[in-house]
Order: sequence, then C-alpha cells, then structure tokens
Amino acid sequence: MSQDRSGFQLGGFRIDPASGQVHGPDGTSRLEPKVMAVLAYLHDHAGEVVSREELIGSVWDGRPVVDEVVSRCIAALRRQLGESARHPRYIETVPKRGYRLLVPGPTGPGSTDPGERVAAERPATTPVLAVLPFQNLSAAEGDDYVADGVTELLIANLAQLAALRVISRTSVMRYRGSQASIPDIAAELGASLIVEGSVLKIGDELQVVVQLIDANSDLHRWAGTFQRPIENLLALQNEVTRTIAREISLDVSGQERQRIGRSPALPARVMEAYLRGRWFISRRTARDCDRALSFFEAVKRDAPDFPAAWAAASDDLMIVGHYGGGNPAEAVVRARENCNRALELEPDSPEAWSALGAVQLFAEWEFDLARESFRRALSLSPSLSLAHLAIGDTHILRAEHDEALRHIDAALELDPLDLGLGMNRGDFLIMAGRYAAAVDQLERTLELEPGFAPARFRLAHAQALAGRFEAAERELDGMVPDGQQAKWLETAVLVYALAGNSTSARSALAELVALAEGQYVSPWLLARACAAMGDADACFRWLDRCFDERTGSVIFLAVSPAFGPVRDDPRFRTCLSRLGLSPTG
Repeated sequence: MSQDRSGFQLGGFRIDPASGQVHGPDGTSRLEPKVMAVLAYLHDHAGEVVSREELIGSVWDGRPVVDEVVSRCIAALRRQLGESARHPRYIETVPKRGYRLLVPGPTGPGSTDPGERVAAERPATTPVLAVLPFQNLSAAEGDDYVADGVTELLIANLAQLAALRVISRTSVMRYRGSQASIPDIAAELGASLIVEGSVLKIGDELQVVVQLIDANSDLHRWAGTFQRPIENLLALQNEVTRTIAREISLDVSGQERQRIGRSPALPARVMEAYLRGRWFISRRTARDCDRALSFFEAVKRDAPDFPAAWAAASDDLMIVGHYGGGNPAEAVVRARENCNRALELEPDSPEAWSALGAVQLFAEWEFDLARESFRRALSLSPSLSLAHLAIGDTHILRAEHDEALRHIDAALELDPLDLGLGMNRGDFLIMAGRYAAAVDQLERTLELEPGFAPARFRLAHAQALAGRFEAAERELDGMVPDGQQAKWLETAVLVYALAGNSTSARSALAELVALAEGQYVSPWLLARACAAMGDADACFRWLDRCFDERTGSVIFLAVSPAFGPVRDDPRFRTCLSRLGLSPTG
C-alpha cells in the first residue's frame, strides 16, 4: 500500500516522510526509512488500531519479517517523540492487537497540543537507561542476593547522574529470567539504553560481566569483564558508572563525579551482610524486613562509618513500624536516629535524605520539612522514583490533587511496572474523589499481576464508591485473603456499608475486632471500618491509638472517604489539628 509522503504535524514535531526528517523542540533529526514508513502508515490510519501483520504487509511488502523488527521501529519512534510505552502521548500499544496513533492529522504551526508542551519540558534527547537483573552464574542458588545487589547498586549509582533518566529497580526486576527481546523490553520501559550482565561468585571473589546495548539497534556499545574481591564491590560499581557515562557522552558535573567516586572498601563479610540486608528489605514482608534489620545492625557494628547501612536501617525500621511489629513508636525513634547518623556521615546522601523525609512525613507529621527533604534527595538522585511518590503524598494529604498526580506520574515514568506505584495512583484518585478513574487505574495495575491483593482491595472499594456495588461485592467474593485477613475484612466493611448491606458490614466489623484481640491489626484499619459504620466513639478510640503508635497512614485522614460519616463530629477536627491539617470540605 502506498503511503502519503507529504509532511504532517504531530504535536510538537513536524514530520517530513520524503526527507526522513523530524523537526522537534530540540532540533532536526533523521529517521531510518523503515522507521519513518511505520510512522507514516500509523499517521495515515490515525485513531485506528494497526496490527503488526498489517505494518509488515505494508512497510515490508509482506516479506518475511520477525515481530521484533516492528518492535524496534516502535521503540525508535518513541525515543524520537520523547514518550514511553507506559505513558504514551502519540503511539499507544493496544495489547494483543497492535498500535494506534493518538494525535491525528495536522494541527498547524501554532498548535497548543499537550504533547508539545510536555516535549518542551522534557527533551526527547535525554537518554533513558534500564539496568536489567544481572544473571547469577554462581553454583549456589543462595547467591542470588549478590547478583541482585550488583544490579541495585549500579542503578543507584547511575540514578545520581542528572543528564540520565534511569528506570527504577522494581520495574527492571520484573524481567528476571525473561525471554523478551531487548527492543521489546526497551519499548515497554521507554528506554533507549540497556545494561545487562552476569555475576560469578567464587569464595570472596567476584567476576562481573557488564554490557551496554543500544536498544534501537540491539547492538553492543561497550562490554567489560571485571575480576574483583567482593570487598571492592563499591569501587567496581563506581568504575562501571564512570565508563557508561563516558561511552554515552554524558555531561557529568564535578559534584556528581565526586559522589560516584566514593568507594570505601568493606571486609567481605560486611559487604555480604549489607547485600543480604538489601535483598531481604526488597521483599517487603514483615518477616523479611526483620531479617534485613539484623543484617544492617551487623554492618553498623563492623563498619560504623558506612552511611548506607544507617540509611537502609532507617528505611527498614519505618517498614517494621508500619507492620506493627514490637513497638511501632519505638521503631520510629530508632529510624530517626539512624537517618540522622547517616546524614552526619554523608550530608549529600540521597538515600539518607529520603529516609529522613519518610520519618518526617509518616511519623513526625512535618509535611513541609518532609517535602524539602525529598526534594533534596531528588536533587542528588533525579531518578529516585519513590521521592516523587512521597512528594505526591505531601500534596494529596492536603487535597492538592493535581499536583499529587503530577508527581506520581513522574514516579511512574521512572518505574512504569511498579505495582505499588500503580496502586498508589489509584489511591490518589480515590482520595481526589475521582472514583471511576480510580477503577480504571487499578484495573490497569492488575493487568500486570492479577494476583496483587493490595490493588484488589482498593479496586473493590473504588467500585463501591463509584456506585458499582455488584462489581465490588463480586471482587470481594473472588478474593483469597491469604494472610491479609484484616485488610480483607476492613474492605468488606467499607464495601458493604456503601452498598447498604448493613448485616454483612456489621458481621465483617465484628470479625475484624475479634481478629485484633488475637493479633496485631493496624488501628488505622479499625478506625476506617468503624467510621464507615458510623460508630464514631469506636472510630475515635482507634484514631487515638493511631496517634499513640504514630501510624503512618493517619496522615491521609483529611482525604480518606471512609471517614465521611464522622467528618461533622468535633473530634474529627481535633484529630486533624493534631496533624496540623485543616478540613477539606
């Protein structure tokens, strides 16, 4: 099929198929002929879903071509247009069907298309890099923590370079053992560069192989093999970071060069303990976080001047406090002591500033200070996705909905496959009163992993808030709590109360209260459930417990819809005052 070779406008870009040129905010560049032909075909069929087979039939005249070639063309277009598969502005991937051009037809030179504004704010030429999980080649399967640690440390190092966007750990770890091609992975992550490698541990020695790959061509730009004692792992990470920066011609500032040049040597047993701690904390279960803390404490004893261990211990303690293990209020105090020590040792540590922000936000309720701490963390590590999320938290708790969503969207650009971020965006939409949008967001998150229970709990609640009671109850009935009985019961109370099923709501609340008599249940869940039932006295008793324990979720009191039935109670305003917040209406 012949293509229209006349030029056309696409948001902030002027496309000239005849010359192969793209004129955009950052100047003029040229696309490969087949890549331009794909774009021209999508433009000719703007708004329609175009299958891979249709593209192959038109652009390659039906000649035998593997699907991977199409993926490479789409990935090249997305890099040129400054978008990702997760957050498309121009080219949408329709799962199992094909692609669709989202911006149809010419808009003229004076276009104010949103895509144009975004492209102007974030240059399309900024390299986006993803570090895929390093393969563990060691004989012992239990050495996975070493390969994961190498991956995580390299991500953290590269994330400190302002001229580079680095995809966060959670998203890349989803490709462990994946057989997907490099171009397909890059397209899904919106990456232009891929780093992959392997780790072989023999005793206290590491052999690390690193490869830098151009995602468009799938060609290797650089490869290196390093043999180092594990005690020199930090120095190795810095060396690899500097090499990658040089190979892709990054502009690295003197301060950045100084930060990534720090490489304390740690005894092998200390380095291994730190890596084990990082591995356990990444699993995010109460038991694993307890185990992680024991490793971080060991590192602190043997290497008391290693700031990363203190920052990691602070994060771990905040998670332990969230789960309510032991004394949550005591965990908060210890978390503050650890992040203070980390900052004493390394005042420009992004991890330490992020740890401090978490304490200020969720335990001390110093929201403005927390925001500044997270901003400081971002200034030191611009690809720190969780800092964006936390800044969003400081906005959503004050009902600053649009600003909150802007920050969580920035986090998702850096970590597009993070289930927790997708779920949190659903939470933000619920708190903003945009219930239908919350349902859509949570359903998209569950497409990535249907068994992700925390998102299913939120989906059921959002459906009920949107008036979709039958769907909400079906969602509840189809759940297997699997160790999350308290959250299931709380969700059941919220859903049944909204649906007017008072009998089922009361029954679920009675079970939740009984459960709390035999094991720790967050008082936040109990407060929300009692509020939904209109039991104000019980609700405020549990809220008092939240304040006593410094329960982190209480910061969202002003915007949580569950408290609607008790918002007019004078005690509600008193609770908000304890947080330094005002009613939102």
